[in-house]
Amino acid sequence: MTVITPQRSLIGTSSADLRNEADRGLSRIYQSHAQLQAQVIKAPIVNGAFLGFTGYHGSTTVMGSKLGVATGLTSVVRVVAMINSDGAALNEIVSARPAKAGPNGAIDLFVWKPTAAGNTTPIASTTARNVEWWVMGT
Repeated sequence: MTVITPQRSLIGTSSADLRNEADRGLSRIYQSHAQLQAQVIKAPIVNGAFLGFTGYHGSTTVMGSKLGVATGLTSVVRVVAMINSDGAALNEIVSARPAKAGPNGAIDLFVWKPTAAGNTTPIASTTARNVEWWVMGT
């Protein structure tokens, strides 16, 4: 258990001085809280009802496609994905969507590569890639 002791300058001061110092401290706390409230991302409110959402993230290895990746949510509204290549340049792209079939709250991930050097039509990648994803939902 931690013992809270007042600053040395407050020891032996009058009750009125302690109240003034507490008022200044509480005022600073209130101002800091108000600044934080202005900076945070807030869930939308429609007709006075809070439409809460949650954000989760994760990673998985994908070769071509991986369907029905569990996210921990019961429904996914938005999904963003990227290939984690550790900074290496890749000629591959990733796409993601809320799962069309499978468990609720899952996502589908796809990794694509060009067909050939002279043909950039995307086909499923044949190389396993580490895909990082972020989802929003409930």
